[in-house]
Amino acid sequence: VQAWQPYAKDEDGGVVILDARGEKDYVEGHIPGSRLCHHYHQELYVPDLLDLMNNADTIIIYCNGGNCEDSIQLATDLVYTHGVNKDALAIFEGGWEQWINADLEVQTGDQP
Repeated sequence: VQAWQPYAKDEDGGVVILDARGEKDYVEGHIPGSRLCHHYHQELYVPDLLDLMNNADTIIIYCNGGNCEDSIQLATDLVYTHGVNKDALAIFEGGWEQWINADLEVQTGDQP
């Protein structure tokens, strides 16, 4: 994810990083360039992100990591409910926990 993260800041849609956690967690800290797409309220986010996702070469989804399955559930919904290309999807299994433990850059605040 760290290698792809700089490309997520571009608006060309080549790489999209989705944070499947809740809005409070996202605002407190997220992977720079990632976009909020809370799994449990995806209807609020997916419509605005769908064109971006459909044009993306790679979509990386993360949640808290560990036993959290929100990223897997979001990926499943994106494919089977919203028609996103499954071949473009990747899950960052270590999630937010691994990102923080690696002491990597953190962005705070609302959507980019």
